[in-house]
Amino acid sequence: MDNSKGSQGVLFGFMVPSEEEIARLRDAIRARVVAHVGPDCQVVYDAFPFDDAGRPLDNLDEIAVNGPCEFEQKRDPEWGEGSDYRSGVVRAPHGSRSPRWLTP
Repeated sequence: MDNSKGSQGVLFGFMVPSEEEIARLRDAIRARVVAHVGPDCQVVYDAFPFDDAGRPLDNLDEIAVNGPCEFEQKRDPEWGEGSDYRSGVVRAPHGSRSPRWLTP
């Protein structure tokens, strides 16, 4: 099966999306992040699930964590300069108890 030209194929009886379709769906999800964060967005969002055929699913409106939370990341020298990061408490807006992946 050759998906390099954008055609869908069949593998073990399942439809397999083309690389172009997967890229288009990922780009659409990431475009929502950029639209929310702004033109200087440096976030590359890849925390989405995939359907049975391997297509990325937009989960930006789903609950990311139950209840208020904080995020932290230790500095990783692999990514260059920087320091450890710890967010403030993240809460969902409008009285909801749990933040979404893309909290408005």
